[in-house]
Amino acid sequence: CGNARSALASSCPFCGATELPDGAKKVAGIFTFNLEVGLPSVDQARERLVEKLRQLEDTGVQFVKVIHGYGSGGRGGAIKNALIADLQAGFYKTVENYFRGDDLLPGYSAYAQCTKLYPQLKTQLTKDIYGNPGITLLILHP
Repeated sequence: CGNARSALASSCPFCGATELPDGAKKVAGIFTFNLEVGLPSVDQARERLVEKLRQLEDTGVQFVKVIHGYGSGGRGGAIKNALIADLQAGFYKTVENYFRGDDLLPGYSAYAQCTKLYPQLKTQLTKDIYGNPGITLLILHP
């Protein structure tokens, strides 16, 4: 029918279609996943992210904004540190690339690299990402 639907909806709420509309993989925007909800442990956060990435496979979503916090409570950013370590080790097989929010600021080399590699992000990145140490942007394999 062509109506928009959530990236994780198994069917269209309007017509019931289960297949993605033509071009869905090209127009999907940034999916936001708040990993901080419920104050999970590092292991719980890792499990949640693995499950969410599995759910996002074949949805057309290529960009995921992960909100993990940065430890402003004085105890350090354990989830952020674990996420970055996992990304560096290639733990998440569906992730092609990533950019830390603290490095995504116009004028920074990481921002220039990100928008050069993924030009569609120039119009999709929102100001809440810019320089935010509590966010990491994941780029999923197409």
